[in-house]
Amino acid sequence: MKNIMARRVLAAGFAIAAATTLAACGEDEPTRDADNKITESGEARADAIEVGDCVNEPDGTEFTSVSAVPCDESHDYEIIHEFELDGDEYDEDAIFTQAEETCVDEFETFAGISYDESVLDWDVFYPNDVAWDSGDHSAKCIIFDTEGPVEGSLEGAAR
Repeated sequence: MKNIMARRVLAAGFAIAAATTLAACGEDEPTRDADNKITESGEARADAIEVGDCVNEPDGTEFTSVSAVPCDESHDYEIIHEFELDGDEYDEDAIFTQAEETCVDEFETFAGISYDESVLDWDVFYPNDVAWDSGDHSAKCIIFDTEGPVEGSLEGAAR
């Protein structure tokens, strides 16, 4: 069985900070095709990454943007599910509880193997308290290989 306390420490490092200004579309944003898949790497607003996107580990414990890359290139994480967090007040314990309930199920569906049997792991990107107060209540389940970056999607990896 995997250690949930370790997950809570790790997850605490992935709080999405509220941006004080909205970034305009710029040269550094990732390029997407007609199916909305990333075709060229770029810096994506953390609240704009989508299910199916592949990203590299963010800088710092709270972040407003993340390096998004085509999934066939080396990357650290893949976004597998987005969901709305419950509750009216910001509560990290409640966020982690809901993330565990949601992301483990999504992990198993996405990876094609139960979480307890897998060598892969999951985590969650979630809003910090400032982003929460600004109305961002969405969280994103991510999957990753504990051995390091991967090339290609982990969908159906069954490992």
